[in-house]
Amino acid sequence: MDSDQKQPSQQGQLDNLCGIYSLVNAIAYLYDKRVKRKRLKLKLISVFHSQWDLEELLYEGMDDTRLDYLIDQVLMTGYYAKHFPVQVTKPFVKRRYLTNRALMDEMQAFLDEGGYQGTRIILLGTVEHWSLAKRIDEKFLYLFDSAGYKRARRSSYSLKANARRFQLFPSCIYFFTRLEEV
Repeated sequence: MDSDQKQPSQQGQLDNLCGIYSLVNAIAYLYDKRVKRKRLKLKLISVFHSQWDLEELLYEGMDDTRLDYLIDQVLMTGYYAKHFPVQVTKPFVKRRYLTNRALMDEMQAFLDEGGYQGTRIILLGTVEHWSLAKRIDEKFLYLFDSAGYKRARRSSYSLKANARRFQLFPSCIYFFTRLEEV
C-alpha cells in the first residue's frame, strides 16, 4: 500500500493522548496493517499506568521523559521489538547552536535518505501536541497526525519560544527507522 493512502488513528479532541497515538501511528505507518493499533495503544497506556497516574496523562499530556520510557519498555523490548523492529534516535538532544533551517534540513535529509517511502518517520513534540512528519519539502511538513492535520508550513515551527506557531524542543524530536526489509 502506498504510504500516502495510509490513514492515522484519530484521537478524541479532549483526551491529551496525542503522545500515545503518535507512537501507535509511527509503528502503523512503518508496518502498515500488520500492527494491531488498538492492542498497541492499550499496551502503551497500561505501561504508562504502571508508573504514573492516568489522570495526569489525560489532563496534562505526555512529556519526552515519559515518551522515552514507553519507547524503551514497549517498542524496544518483547513482542513489538521482535515483530516490528525499529531504530529510534534523538539526534538533536545534545546539539548546541542549532538553527531552525539546519533542523528542518536535517529532518528533510533523514526522510529523503529512507529511499522507499514508509520506512522512516519523525515524531515531533511541541508545547501543545505530538505529531508525525512523513515528508518534508522546502515549504511544508507533511503530517501523519492523530488530530487530522495534513501539513504545516516549515516556517510555523521554531526552536525559540513565542517565535512561531509551534515551538520545537530538541529533546522531543525522534527519528524512527523501520529495521525490517520492505
